Amino acid sequence: MRRATSLLALARTAHSLAAPNSLLRGRKMSAMASKATVVWLRDELRVHDNALLAEAAKRGAPVLPVFCLDPRVFDASAKSDLGSAQKTGARRAKFVLESLEDLRGSLKDLGSGLVVRRGSPKEVLADICAELGDGVTVISSEAACSEEQHDEAAVSQVAPLTKVWDGTLYHRDDLAYVPFKDQFTAWRTSVEKGDTPVRADCFPRPRDLPAPPACSGLDDAIPSLTDLGYGDASVDKRGDFFDPRGGESAALERLQ
Repeated sequence: MRRATSLLALARTAHSLAAPNSLLRGRKMSAMASKATVVWLRDELRVHDNALLAEAAKRGAPVLPVFCLDPRVFDASAKSDLGSAQKTGARRAKFVLESLEDLRGSLKDLGSGLVVRRGSPKEVLADICAELGDGVTVISSEAACSEEQHDEAAVSQVAPLTKVWDGTLYHRDDLAYVPFKDQFTAWRTSVEKGDTPVRADCFPRPRDLPAPPACSGLDDAIPSLTDLGYGDASVDKRGDFFDPRGGESAALERLQ
């Protein structure tokens, strides 16, 4: 999972964190006027408690949510870098596609939309930025693995990229003054006993979003499993327990 970012990773960088610098990295960039804000989604496929949508809405510029179906990840022929295993199985691919369909519907209800394109993030976002013209800013969550860090570096070459932190129980700005020496356990104890706050604020479901700019792909059909090379026969059909339906709506139903 992308959100495997751990307290240990925070500990290793705690000594270098600045005092409450806010949610954003690249604040100077975000203060500039933007013609449009492209929200680069990865696993934030929901409208409730979505820091990216909340930040994009605050800016006031047109908001364009985008998801990149990277063939290095979402393709039946894609293999893991560590061996010959399939990078993404049919069940996960099906779950993500269903989540995208559900998210598109939710975003349309808010007056927005969702562009889903096949290609690497650099390719997809470069094409979209070229289509929209100058003044486009891309926002994303912080990378959780080296693959995503490489993607972010590539995307930052084609458009200004601002990152939003939303990955851990403790916000890293709140850990800036907890000294870390040699042992994680001692540092974790200091965090827990030091009344380090857990930020309780969740981002509510927005009532609306700024309308997206004119962009091709807003009404294009989301690719199917067959388009990605999987085929429907490769998915378990024994029911929701074995093959849960993807999407925020289905998730909320399970919580009832």
